[in-house]
Formats: sequence, C-alpha cells, structure tokens
Amino acid sequence: MPLHFISILSARFNSIFISLERKLGPAGMVIFAGLILLLIAGLFTSPRWELFYHGKGFTRLSENPFDFSDGNPLRYRILSPLIAYVTFLKGPLMKYLMLGILGLFLGLVYSFHRKKNFMPAESFGIALLLSLTSLTFFQFHFPAYNDPLSYVLIMQFLMRPVNITGAIVILSLMLFNHENLIFLFPFLFMYRLWCKESHVTIRQNILVFVASLIPYAAYRFVLNQYAKVDFDSSYYFQASNIEWTLDHVSEWFGEGVFQALRLAWLLPLAAIAIGLARKNYKDMAMISVCIVFVLSQMLIAFDISRLSALAFPAVLIGAQRVRETFGSKNFLNMLFLLIIMQMLIPSKCIGALEPIPLPPFWWDDFQSIIKDFFIRYETV
Repeated sequence: MPLHFISILSARFNSIFISLERKLGPAGMVIFAGLILLLIAGLFTSPRWELFYHGKGFTRLSENPFDFSDGNPLRYRILSPLIAYVTFLKGPLMKYLMLGILGLFLGLVYSFHRKKNFMPAESFGIALLLSLTSLTFFQFHFPAYNDPLSYVLIMQFLMRPVNITGAIVILSLMLFNHENLIFLFPFLFMYRLWCKESHVTIRQNILVFVASLIPYAAYRFVLNQYAKVDFDSSYYFQASNIEWTLDHVSEWFGEGVFQALRLAWLLPLAAIAIGLARKNYKDMAMISVCIVFVLSQMLIAFDISRLSALAFPAVLIGAQRVRETFGSKNFLNMLFLLIIMQMLIPSKCIGALEPIPLPPFWWDDFQSIIKDFFIRYETV
C-alpha cells in the first residue's frame, strides 16, 4: 500500500476521532475505542464461552467470596470475583464482566497515548497492535480469568504514578487481584521514580511500595486463619513444582514468549537499540527490568504466553521512544506495517504442554470456500 495513501487514511481517521473525542468526552471515548478494539480482536481469534481451569474457580468464587468452606485455591486473588459479586455480575455473568474490563483496558491504552500527545491514528494503532496478542486472545478462549483487571490497574498506575495515595491504593489492588503482579513492582518502582512528572526520592518511593504490601499481607494473614488456600507461596516455590515447571517450560519458552505479544515485541527491542546508540540507560533499564522480571515468572509458573504478556508496559515505552526517534509520520508507517503482519501471523496459546492454536473463528469456513472455488475452477 503506498505511503501516501496511509497518510491520507490517517489524516481522515484523526479528523473523525478528534470529532468523536469532543462529542463523547474522555470517558466516553475510552469506552468507544475499547469496544471497537475488542470487537476487532474477537475477529482474529477463537472466542468461546465455556469455562475452563481458573475460569471455573473465579466464577465459583464470585458467587460467594465469603464462603471459606469450598476450598477454592484462588482465594488470594479476590478482587475480580469481589467486584463481580458486588455488581451482581457474578457466576455465569463474570465472563462478560471480564470482557468488558478487557475493553476498558484497550480504551485506556488509547487514552494513555492521546495524553502523551500521540495523534488518534497512532494511539489507536498501538492499542490495536496490543489487542492482537495474548492480552485479549487468552481471555476470549479462556473466559472469566481475572487478568483484564490487572491490565487496567497497571494502566491506571502508568497514567498517574506520582500521587502518593493513589499509587499505594493501585499497587495494593494489583496484589489483591493477582499476586504475580509483584513481578512488575521493580519496573513500576523505576517508572514512578523516573517519570517526567516525578520529584520523589528513592526513600519516598520505597515507602510507597512497602506501604502497598501491608493491606494484602494482612488479608492473607487473616484469611489463613479461616481457610486453607492451595495456591500459596509454598505451592509455587516447592522444589517439585519448580523442577516440573523448568522441565516443561524449557521446550516451549521461546515460542511462548513470542506469542505473548508477537510483533509488538519489536517496539521495546527497537527502544533498547535506540537507548544503546544514544546512551539513554534509563529507558534501557526500565524496559529490560520489565521484561526480565516478568519472564522470571516461568521459574514457578507455566502459562508462558499469558504470563509473558504482562510485559506489555515495555511496548508502551518502546512506542514512545521509537516515535521520538523517527517522527510521527515514519512511526505511523511502521505501526501500520506491524499491524498488517500481526493479523497474518497464526496465534497460539502456549503453556507447558502442547500449544493450542487460536485461529480466527471464521478461518475454517474461509478455507472451505477457497477450496471449493478452486475445485469448481479446475472442473470448468
């Protein structure tokens, strides 16, 4: 496609979306953009509505979060089921709640970049690139997992990291949703310390992060007095679990990490290369710490593509640095190319066992139509 056509298309897109932003306002635009992005993502994977694995556990937990007699192993991850319970979107409705929150996350990615002075086409493009990854594909195929709320909380932190009370509350809520977000804390610590709006000291930052741990630690302590939770620290760090995980993850690790964010990985990798050339070691450190600590989860857990997708903040930082380096026009051209290629690459869900293909739900029918066409053509 000629680059001139991309410029014309993006200019038209920018005009339409700027008009929509004026009419809908910030909140309305987040919802609108998120809904469109969610629908597009659903076209490129295999949605299903049957519950599997933790989706069943979170759904049961949402029906009565205060019933400690059912032996639910996910009880430490209470926030999403609790929200489902108090909003009456519990039980079978929780999977729809999680899809709605997933759409909110995608809308926040759009809003985040608009606030960074990206044009609408760029902001939507970055969100679209991320929507075609395990961030959405996993939730469509394994409904009712609580990951979308984790993504929303991460975006909330990235959008307003300096406010002390807000930072403590958001960090604490992250742990209440899933304790694995502790692996992002080193990156979030650096992000809060080094963001342009920040004037906090290392000591003040340490106090914020330590304070965020206290409510969750207290919750686990009290909960342990009333219920036994199987997915506790001893479960993950026992030698047998680590040995099994390392043995099984090693075979699929490379492909699983790639499938997490697919071609979106190129943005943080490009930013690291730019940082090396310009000696911008802060960017390199933040991106590297984000990726390395997220991937270190695979020492104790084995949903490779799902867990690795937690490194998506590295993509956001990478996008900013690539745009600053090459300019808006060139960045948009690169982004357009990445999105087209992202749509063409077969997607898979990869854990420690055999990969699960996630083709678009219409792919088999499309192949049949093409096959029938050629059979008829050959017989003419």
